[in-house]
Amino acid sequence: MSDVVTEADEAARTAAAEVELLEEQIRAGDESITPEQLDRARGFARFQALRRETARRKAEKARQAARKEQAEVLLAELAETGEGSVRHSQRQVREAVIAAQEAVEHLVVVAGQHRKLVRDVTGRVKVLNDALPDAAMKPSRDGFRVGNLAVQETDAADAIFAALAPTLERRRELDVNLQCPNGWLIQPDYVINRGRRFQP
Repeated sequence: MSDVVTEADEAARTAAAEVELLEEQIRAGDESITPEQLDRARGFARFQALRRETARRKAEKARQAARKEQAEVLLAELAETGEGSVRHSQRQVREAVIAAQEAVEHLVVVAGQHRKLVRDVTGRVKVLNDALPDAAMKPSRDGFRVGNLAVQETDAADAIFAALAPTLERRRELDVNLQCPNGWLIQPDYVINRGRRFQP
């Protein structure tokens, strides 16, 4: 609210309060107040109320004019360079999405192949477990061990979360949420913790 409107509001409130005070004094039996005094106070209060309305209208017109000017500046910027910048930015996002989709598809395929391989080898290790020397492959949780090396199945979802986790860890302050098509809401902490399980 501008200073002019604030001053007009204050003047109108003061004048209205003066009328209320005179009327209350009359109700209380004060015979010194004349009809002319009350009429003058009421007229002045009405005048101040009109001034307040005028100030508000002028302020609103000024606000609308400023918004119109800002809109014209924006349109001029878009016409000159902004439209091209927006289109370029949209194209970059679209290309990045396509690249991410291709990367995810490749990740799912590779993770699936690895999982199939680990399951196949794990099954063979379990069958031949008794015949294997102590230093050879031994079954372990979700995979097998060869000496100190643990080989585990790679779940495609864990692999995807592992790919997302570093970015989400760097951008925690944005409170990013991922809305899945089925309506589940995945919180960053869930993605990060799930991604930490990824051990190809």
